Amino acid sequence: MRLVHGALLVAGAVGLAGCGEDGAGPTAAPAVGRLRFVHASPDTARAKTVDVRVERVPVGAAIAYKAATSYVLVREGQREVVFRKSADSTTVFSLTLAVSASTDYTVLSTGLGTDLLPLTVVDTNTAPAGDSVKIRVVHAAPAAGSVDVYVTTPTASLTAETPDASNVSFRAASGYFTLGVGAHRVRFTPTGTKTVSLDVSIPSLTAGRIRTVVALDKAGGGAPLTSATLADR
Repeated sequence: MRLVHGALLVAGAVGLAGCGEDGAGPTAAPAVGRLRFVHASPDTARAKTVDVRVERVPVGAAIAYKAATSYVLVREGQREVVFRKSADSTTVFSLTLAVSASTDYTVLSTGLGTDLLPLTVVDTNTAPAGDSVKIRVVHAAPAAGSVDVYVTTPTASLTAETPDASNVSFRAASGYFTLGVGAHRVRFTPTGTKTVSLDVSIPSLTAGRIRTVVALDKAGGGAPLTSATLADR
């Protein structure tokens, strides 16, 4: 995967920030948000790898399934985001995203066949207080149906556990779970059961770290489920 530095998206505005209208002094820097992009569609026929553009500026090329870009800076306001098939530049989908200043977003390609659609989630990347970490989940696995989510220590049994998030549907995200430092385990089960359909280990995290676990189909669609873990902070 090739990335284009996010500064390109605000370069014009930054260039104008060096002087006022009369050349006498600086003007304010542009207000910006940050965007990150995840290839979460298992449709290898329609979108084996994708390119992403924001306002016609390339921000990611040949993004493979389960891969993510870094955050890129984008000026606040209505911004056009386009996902294209890398092989022939066919548009997979496009969306207009209202970018707010000092706000982070993750945009995911999701779905299969005629149901290829974007999913946008707002990221809260403020470090948790004290000696803690944050983990959340995004459900991007078409084959999974609605799920319950358990976030536990690595060795915990689910027998006496209650879900940390219940009945999470496809194209939905949980809230953030604030947890102690160390290793964790995220398990997905069909809603109302304790039959694990996806089991994700999170290596030991130090204080202030944030992770997003994305539940995914296998490449091409269907089970067994797989995942991507994003390092948000």
